[in-house]
Amino acid sequence: MSRIATRTALIQAILASCYGAPRLRAVRMEHMRAVPFSLSTPIELRLDKVPAALEYVMWHATASNVTQHFRVLRTPSNARLQRIPASFCAQISKDGEWVQPANLRQANIIFDHTRSPPCLR
Repeated sequence: MSRIATRTALIQAILASCYGAPRLRAVRMEHMRAVPFSLSTPIELRLDKVPAALEYVMWHATASNVTQHFRVLRTPSNARLQRIPASFCAQISKDGEWVQPANLRQANIIFDHTRSPPCLR
């Protein structure tokens, strides 16, 4: 099995284990031996194994300290992960200033849970 197939299988297995969480909207995956996906690598998933509300996936390769962000795109027959820039995690202040959290913990939070329902920060 190729590295790409192995990574895709790992993502699919993690998402399948979360399938019973119908309100899960985002998941961050991190592994010490993970490597980033190349820009040209399509990541196809089995739709029947993806949580229904899942919108975003973050893949972190610890050794290289690279986090990749993906949006879940669904078709009638399958799902795939589409790369999106890390800037989608940035906040825009009321005066229009872009704020990228310096704190790693804050940088990995993409939803504002102080609102109901939670919304993008």
